[in-house]
Amino acid sequence: MGLLDNRWCCQWCKFSRYSRYINNNIEHREIIFPLLFLLATLMNCSARADITPKLEMYLHYNDNVSLNTSGLEKESIITELKPGLFIEHDGRRFDALINYDVQFLHFSGDVDDDKTYQQLFADTTTMFVPELFYLDARATYSQQFIDPLGTISLDNLSLTDNIADVSTYTISPYVRQRYGVTATGDYRIGYENLTYHGTETISQSDTQIQTASATIESGPRFDDLGWRLFYSYENVKPENELDTTFQRSIFSVNYRVRPNFSLIGEIGYEDNRYEHVDTSEIPSGEYWAAGFGWNPSIRTSMEVKAGERFFGNTGSFLFTHRTRRTIWRIEYLEDITTTAQLQVSSQNQDPTQPQDPSMALNPILSQTVEVVFLERFALTFTGTTAKTETSFTMYKDVRTYQEDGGEEEVLGAGLDWRWRIFTRTSVVLDAQWYRQDYRGSERADKTTQSELSLERQIQRTLTGVIAYGWLDRNSNEEEFQYDRNLVSIGVRAEF
Repeated sequence: MGLLDNRWCCQWCKFSRYSRYINNNIEHREIIFPLLFLLATLMNCSARADITPKLEMYLHYNDNVSLNTSGLEKESIITELKPGLFIEHDGRRFDALINYDVQFLHFSGDVDDDKTYQQLFADTTTMFVPELFYLDARATYSQQFIDPLGTISLDNLSLTDNIADVSTYTISPYVRQRYGVTATGDYRIGYENLTYHGTETISQSDTQIQTASATIESGPRFDDLGWRLFYSYENVKPENELDTTFQRSIFSVNYRVRPNFSLIGEIGYEDNRYEHVDTSEIPSGEYWAAGFGWNPSIRTSMEVKAGERFFGNTGSFLFTHRTRRTIWRIEYLEDITTTAQLQVSSQNQDPTQPQDPSMALNPILSQTVEVVFLERFALTFTGTTAKTETSFTMYKDVRTYQEDGGEEEVLGAGLDWRWRIFTRTSVVLDAQWYRQDYRGSERADKTTQSELSLERQIQRTLTGVIAYGWLDRNSNEEEFQYDRNLVSIGVRAEF
């Protein structure tokens, strides 16, 4: 035991020395400390952690580095160095996924500048008491454009003031309890923090979110008649702004009429507190919904519900279908949320998985925290063949801001396509497109960003890349139009 203690103390002393060095020399050190702590934890808790150092080096040519309108473009040669670390741990009581990168950029040509950006995604689950008490913890750090009306690029390879570092962290302890074959329970509390760094103009959007939920649902004892009792509480607390509170209590039943067909019924009550354009209306009231679920096969399911909430009639639709090589999903939903919660959701996307283009392109709807009524329709397709992988999403969002009644509409699509031409050679196409109008403005924009790349595996851990990217914003107001061409060549390595 003493030997183990001595080893732990030695490693902790090294960790402390590294921490002091970083504290004195590294900017944005607020994300380095959680990363180093997680690294120390992984290295001492188990030898089963898969730790992969990585490095990317690129040379880019950008013909409009400042994203100016026609005639005002500035060219730049950009040197990019991007070291990083990927850690995956799958243990009996502790799971972790950590992806960390540092992006060094040097701009030369018509502009001369240096930029350093950091990106972090860390997601962990700890089981303290088997099958009873757990803890989820997540931290992210990335870059995000500030104002949808400003210049926008989905990478850091342009020089614009319309960008900020965004960090989030989430802590959520929860208990799962089985009550024999009668019921199961899930009880959670959570704390989320959203912070913008590097700009004073949006400091009012820094937000804390406190949540609590309790769910009790029927167990195997109830065969044909399932039931569920659910309660949730959310408090959104922006800096220097009024709090927003959502509370919901719902009791639902699911009666199986046939093996593949069920009737659904829900009743409940919502108690919400937030600023509303009509101060005479209280955003609270009774809730009910009715519908059905249909599962014609183990690969196909559909659920339809319609009812009434405090804001009026409501409905939802979800259809999924799986084949051996494809997955289809069609969804329609209506909900009340906040711009801060949408931002946290966009930051919490796992970078190792296909990204939701609606989150990537338009996560920030306002520089202040506002309540939004969201109507969303989305169609998603993923498919594979012997040599191709395809992911496609099309969506339409209608957002109604509750404080002033303003409305905006976004229609968009995203495509991620990979074609393996030869054993070690692939073509990759990544494209995003969206059209948006803005509340309180006649302006309407269409934005396209795409990249076509050729990848060649030189060695088992070394890949060469040649890419061409195109960014175009078309607007009905000419001063907001711009386009950019980007040519890149580089290598990716894992060690």
